[in-house]
Amino acid sequence: MLPRNSTSQILSAFASLNIFPPNGDQNSDGIEFSYPNYWQACALRQLKGHGLTSEMLLNRNDGGHEFNERHYFALLNLVKLSMFNIHDALREIEGLSPAQAGGIEAGLTREDVIQLKNFWHIDALRELKLCGLTSRILLSRNDGGHEFDINHSFALCRLVEDKGFNIHAALKEIEGLSSIQARGIDDGLARQDVLLLENIWHINALEKLKRRGLTSEMLLIRNEGGHKFDQEHYYALINLVEEKKFNIQDALKEIEGVSSDQAKMIRNGQSLIAKMDDYSPNRSLRF
Repeated sequence: MLPRNSTSQILSAFASLNIFPPNGDQNSDGIEFSYPNYWQACALRQLKGHGLTSEMLLNRNDGGHEFNERHYFALLNLVKLSMFNIHDALREIEGLSPAQAGGIEAGLTREDVIQLKNFWHIDALRELKLCGLTSRILLSRNDGGHEFDINHSFALCRLVEDKGFNIHAALKEIEGLSSIQARGIDDGLARQDVLLLENIWHINALEKLKRRGLTSEMLLIRNEGGHKFDQEHYYALINLVEEKKFNIQDALKEIEGVSSDQAKMIRNGQSLIAKMDDYSPNRSLRF
């Protein structure tokens, strides 16, 4: 895999170099040049010996993207590690956004990143290119109207690297999923577990208690009593199952129809008798 810590590795590779430039340098005519951009100054200081000049930096086509840290390290990577000459290296990053330049820095090629505008597409491609992922595959996937984000990227990597999915099977597993559903995949759930769930606390509960018998169907058909399942219901359910040793069915009955505040009381082991409007004598309210 292409390493996730590419920036730190490049920094280590150049640790012996002084990357902090003075406020100015001299151009090819020996005239002092004041840099409008710190990272251009860093690049000129490091790559002057490879033929880089201030004019090259100032006249390059930046595509409207200011030369920044990502462009700087991409340029150093290309010249000092990949042995590009300075002209080819500048062409490789010409007009690229910081996210695209970050892909070059991490070992991708211009062809890999040129069509990608989404940072998390580039992150996934960087991690999974050697497993068969391409920019074309990423751009042609059915996203179901959900932008590919950090959770999709991490879910895809988990499926391929940890669970042994091939690229096409992994992409099918996250096809059309929302960000929070993709997070469920990253947490170890399956597509069928999360497909009908849109509440992050449902997904968190399922991830935590699936091995105890909890299913998405149980969560969706429970009587909420008009109260959305939230953080307090989640922690109350976890407490009942893991600390008080309720089975899943009894734990769900215990929080059936209760408000967030009431769920918090259950979590804390308090009595609800004096607080509940819909008290049922069948509910065990004291712990």
